[in-house]
Amino acid sequence: MKIGRLLLAGVLAGVVVFIWSALSHMVLGLGEAAVKSLPNESAVLTALNQNVKAPGFYLYPGGMEAIQNAPKDQQEALTKQYEEVYKAQPHGILVLTPPNGVVYSFPKLLLNELLSNILGGVIAAWLLSLALGALPSFLGRIGFVAALGLFAALAVDFSYWNWYGFPTKYLLTSLLDNTLGWALAGVALALFLKPRA
Repeated sequence: MKIGRLLLAGVLAGVVVFIWSALSHMVLGLGEAAVKSLPNESAVLTALNQNVKAPGFYLYPGGMEAIQNAPKDQQEALTKQYEEVYKAQPHGILVLTPPNGVVYSFPKLLLNELLSNILGGVIAAWLLSLALGALPSFLGRIGFVAALGLFAALAVDFSYWNWYGFPTKYLLTSLLDNTLGWALAGVALALFLKPRA
């Protein structure tokens, strides 16, 4: 397989995923299906601004680290305490960037997304090229690439759902969005990459 053809196929696949992503977010609403705005946002942002000064990935309620580092004879009692707090209080994650003077740049974010999609497309093209001998049919090659999209979503988003409480609707729409997007990329790749006769 010529490297140039492989790269061209990968770039095309990445562009297809990028276009699909735009359609799925802006037209179909899959990307925002589980996203909500904060109620009383102004008060919440004021509280965050006053109390959380460092950027980071925050898990709340906190306390798991204290349980793990506690002496063995205290861990059971601390775990029960944590379970009570978890049951009675809000829990989840917070990814926070405090005000830093950086201007929101939608074009920069789009470019980052396009570049990551192209890199993903090149990786998918390479993996498909390795599997071509076992995938003689056009639909088989599309299914292989669609399975890569499903794998990626399961490997990441299922864990977010399981450990951090991401909404089930988020998980399901992500699985659908990624599988369909990479299936479309699979069409582009299947046209370019075929097993040798």
